[in-house]
Amino acid sequence: MQDVFSKNLSDIISEFEAGKYEQALQALKKLNENSYLLEEKMEIAHIFTALGLVDDAKQILNNISGQANHIDILRLKAEISYKEGDFDTALEIMHRVIDEQANAEDYSFISQIYYDDGLPEVSYRYINKAIEESKNNAYYFYQRGVYAYEFGKIEEAIESFKRAIEIDGNELIYLLALGEAFYSIGQFEDALYYFDQVLKADSENESALYLKGMLLLHLEEVSEGIELLKKASELQSENIEILVSLSDAYEMENNLVESLKILERIQEIDEYYLPALKRLANIYLYQEEWDKAKEIIERASAVDPEDVSVQQMSNLINEKA
Repeated sequence: MQDVFSKNLSDIISEFEAGKYEQALQALKKLNENSYLLEEKMEIAHIFTALGLVDDAKQILNNISGQANHIDILRLKAEISYKEGDFDTALEIMHRVIDEQANAEDYSFISQIYYDDGLPEVSYRYINKAIEESKNNAYYFYQRGVYAYEFGKIEEAIESFKRAIEIDGNELIYLLALGEAFYSIGQFEDALYYFDQVLKADSENESALYLKGMLLLHLEEVSEGIELLKKASELQSENIEILVSLSDAYEMENNLVESLKILERIQEIDEYYLPALKRLANIYLYQEEWDKAKEIIERASAVDPEDVSVQQMSNLINEKA
């Protein structure tokens, strides 16, 4: 019977690693935890934690605390604290782990905690330790690239992303990160190459569609850029960043009708999103729709009374009154 259960768990792990989180979650919920070996219970708890189901993970933790290896329990506790946003506790626990029995994965994890806690310089130190322990782990080089990028060390980030791709050229986040790094320093042909590589593998990759669309706008290929941003917005219909960029792109084409439609859609998602309010007010002012402009400007003023451009628009409306 245990072989059957182990097979089930292996299938769940495969789904989880493939990003099929909903399927993995549904399968996990059907499991009878008591039917599994201790090591398998730990794996189930790790997956629950990664999916944000910390209460389920804590329940397993409570059940196995007296049975599992001390270090493994500490690692799981650190993961749960990290997922709950309690970085101080997660760091405290991980330093205990590192003092007792550190491995490359521990260094990688603590580097991520420090990064998310706003300390990329410390992150950088620990990810280098992880790489020293495991020189052929693509993800560690990717992490180092992310930290270097945050530091503004773009060339170093590029080298790290390239190394990650040399080790694992099929992982799209590495290709995307390298493309974005090239984009940031104006190497647009290189950036387009890597965005296209991602889209060849996954034509509906929202991030690649968005970044390539923005790059094409920068290169004044506005129509092509709009098409990509439209596709990205269809895939992520409530992503305000994409919608604002699409609205701006329509303005670049002097297509205020479509720009207005997008801004109104943003209002349905978040009626107090200031950048969209300001753009919407400007269009209404341009179209001399004073009442609509006044309503939007008043809403923008409520969000940020100190915003200079909002104050200027408010003064203009008052002159028209």
